[in-house]
Amino acid sequence: LAVHSYSWSGPGRFIVRWGVPRWLQPVVRAVASTGLVTWRNHGDMTPNDGAELRELMKKEWGWLSEQDVCPVWVSEFGCALHAADEMVWLRIFVD
Repeated sequence: LAVHSYSWSGPGRFIVRWGVPRWLQPVVRAVASTGLVTWRNHGDMTPNDGAELRELMKKEWGWLSEQDVCPVWVSEFGCALHAADEMVWLRIFVD
């Protein structure tokens, strides 16, 4: 299984906040009200030494590796080296 994870991506989505045109934002907000889309990013889950982020990764794909279901290949991950908050995310992600 290959997974992608970025500080600016979020649970179940690969849409960055700044990637949605202004005219489409009301539609995204309407869809978000259903719980199908969230603006909460992986990078927002780093307080408390990343307990929330660690739990999410375990729930989404970590259990596959822990239970020897299949190997997990993190084929893409990243953050901006100059952004301190993103570096916190990277440290937690790599640990």
